[in-house]
Amino acid sequence: MESYNKVIITDFSSLATDVRNLRGLQIRQYKTIKQDLADHMAETFDGSIFETTLRIHEKIKPRDLEAMRKLPADGVLMGNIKEIVSLGGENNAGLTAIQVEYKLVDVKTGEEVIKAIHRSTTDLDKVAMAQVRTLSALINKAKNIPQN
Repeated sequence: MESYNKVIITDFSSLATDVRNLRGLQIRQYKTIKQDLADHMAETFDGSIFETTLRIHEKIKPRDLEAMRKLPADGVLMGNIKEIVSLGGENNAGLTAIQVEYKLVDVKTGEEVIKAIHRSTTDLDKVAMAQVRTLSALINKAKNIPQN
């Protein structure tokens, strides 16, 4: 894990072909959630979790090793929003549940170094914070595992 100094974060994807079909994405705050989550993570991880974190607005498929090898990085962090549901109205500060699958992929080998699914429930405007906190802890824990 320590060899992943430079990591690129791509736009997150969604299982739904049209994100407008994901329940919860009709709420104004979530119209750009696929970009917002990745932006927030790139900003938070840059210089803290990883030495350098770059954000690209390009789609890269998890198995497209050829595209990954062209990237100027050690790893690629991808996210797939599996579910997002708001339990409050647009003007109501209700709860939001989100489930995201994360993958940190080694650019050279295509190996999934970290794969995790995280579900959190939080206030409407703090969706990214809970996801970032959990993923940060997971990556830091993986960094401390002795390498063979």
